[in-house]
Amino acid sequence: MLRPSASVLLGYFTLVNIFIYLDRGIIPGAPQEFSDFIIKNELGTATDVWFGLLQSAFIAGLSVSSLVFGHLLHYFSGFWLMGVGLTMWSCAVLLSGFSGVVESYSLLLVARILSGVGEASYASIAPVFICDNAGDKQGLWIAIFYTAIPLGTALGYIYSAVVANAAGWRFAFFIEGFIVLVLALLCFWIPEDAFPIRKNKPATHSKQPQSQSQSTQEPATATTEASLTSPSPPPSSATHTDMPSPSASPRENDRAPLLDGVHHPTYTTNNLAEAAKGSAREVTVGQDGVLSSPCADDGGGEEGKAASPPSVVEELLAVVTAPSFLVLTWGYAAYAAATMGFSTFGSSFLMGLGFFRHETSASSVFGAMVSLAGILGTPLGGVLADRWEMREEHRQGTEGMHRDMDGVTPRNEEEEKETEYMRNLRLSSVTFIMTVASLVAFLIFIPSVYMTTPFGFLGGFFLGMIVLFMTQGLMNLGLLLAVPPENRSFAFALATILLHLLGGGAAPGRG
Repeated sequence: MLRPSASVLLGYFTLVNIFIYLDRGIIPGAPQEFSDFIIKNELGTATDVWFGLLQSAFIAGLSVSSLVFGHLLHYFSGFWLMGVGLTMWSCAVLLSGFSGVVESYSLLLVARILSGVGEASYASIAPVFICDNAGDKQGLWIAIFYTAIPLGTALGYIYSAVVANAAGWRFAFFIEGFIVLVLALLCFWIPEDAFPIRKNKPATHSKQPQSQSQSTQEPATATTEASLTSPSPPPSSATHTDMPSPSASPRENDRAPLLDGVHHPTYTTNNLAEAAKGSAREVTVGQDGVLSSPCADDGGGEEGKAASPPSVVEELLAVVTAPSFLVLTWGYAAYAAATMGFSTFGSSFLMGLGFFRHETSASSVFGAMVSLAGILGTPLGGVLADRWEMREEHRQGTEGMHRDMDGVTPRNEEEEKETEYMRNLRLSSVTFIMTVASLVAFLIFIPSVYMTTPFGFLGGFFLGMIVLFMTQGLMNLGLLLAVPPENRSFAFALATILLHLLGGGAAPGRG
């Protein structure tokens, strides 16, 4: 079995995502090649309609299947589901190439639908693993992952134009299909316990009644009750999963607070079974010196255990009743409609404006420009969101709280409140950066559309795209933060359907 580090996992996810979006750029990157293919199939002269239908068919397969995979995460290993989906995606891409061999538009259309089905598992599950294993670099890691959208699509333009002119567009599908098939098989070798994520909510948050004898043995794990609307944040729990630093003094390693004037140190240990899984078990020292673990099962306690998986209706209600989720989805739909239009007809726009005469030149320049804007803008947005969150944490005195909560099911009501508070703090940081970036991008785009020279138009468009791409990763991170942690994969799937119904899926057919 493979147990890569979290940073290696991020690199793997990002590489696969680049290939997925490279595939999306193949068809729009060679519009003339596919238009000739459509005419050969005697579908008439309305090539733009059939051309756009190929993209819309892919989106339809992706949207319908996303809800299924998003809900199945409660029952199956996330890596197993992604492995199945990516294997299906690879086979569908190879089938797309084969459709060019037999000159069948119908087969290509079916293959594009199936590739959307295969991508659904990966698109709805991978971000959850990244979110729960990124620590205090959550914004940056999510942004790096979604840099694959502009980078992969733009590279797809260049890749498709070059390969289509050299050997035919069918070989563009064959090459990427075999590469991703190898990457897909790696998912089956990664155990899910190597990267814990929160799938279900705790079975109960009730506290056990304290007797006089219990109060004398209670470890220092209590936290101050506080709601999200209180002026000051709740203090972090006294227990931590961080291993003590060998270079630090015992006083520096001891992070437990004072409780009733008595100091109770906190330690972290591993037993043999848990060490094999790479997980830590927390133990605390009570007033009588007895070791106890808040994660241990005392035989009948339900605190800290995960509840049974929710039904589809329960998940749906939990997601659609989150106001932030609905607002972000509406905004994302507008963003998707614009970017899908660019990605599908970008090179055609440049040729229609008279800036280029040849398809290869238009596709290459447009692809390079969008790719560079995405590489610069998307991670920049993640960095700014992380910095802004750190500023807010420092201002409110909550530094480091989130590092003890990611991927962990809260053990009690107070930890649940802490998790909820930090989730809202992250969400506020993300939405603030998105709002500012959107306003700045708008102010840049307005004068650029009136430019009549290639340098003026492309320069303004490039600068505006850099700022606009700052919101790309943050919108996806916002969707993860806008709903309860156990509903994130399902929320991602539902957002995929809604944003394409509201704008993204229809964009390719508007030409």
